[in-house]
Amino acid sequence: MERLKAEIEASEALPAGSVAKGTLLTQLDATASKYAETCKHEDTFRRDSFGVVLGLIFGGVGIALGSWAALAGGAYLWWWVLAIPLIIFGVPGFFYEMAGGKSREAPATAPTSSDAASA
Repeated sequence: MERLKAEIEASEALPAGSVAKGTLLTQLDATASKYAETCKHEDTFRRDSFGVVLGLIFGGVGIALGSWAALAGGAYLWWWVLAIPLIIFGVPGFFYEMAGGKSREAPATAPTSSDAASA
C-alpha cells in the first residue's frame, strides 16, 4: 500500500503530458492490479487445521518410531517399514498445510462464451 501511495504522489508531482508521467501511470496501473490480486489471495488464504494436526501426528509418530527402532536395533529394525511412510507423508503434509494447502492453488475460472463457442 505504501508503494501505491508513493507512486500516486510521484505521478501528481509530474507535469501533465510528460513521458515520465505516462510511464509512471502505466506502472501505477500494474501496481494497483497486483495489489488487488494480493488482497484477493489474502482473503482466500486459510490453513486446514485438521491437516496440520494430522501431519504433525504422522510426522511425530514416524520420527519417534524410527528413532526408537534405530536405538533398539536388532529385531526392532523392521518397525522402520512403518516409520518411513509416516515420515514421508506426515512431514511434507504438515508443511504443505502450514503454507496454505489448497488455498494457494489458482482458482478454476469459468469458461467464457467465446471458449464455449470454439469448443
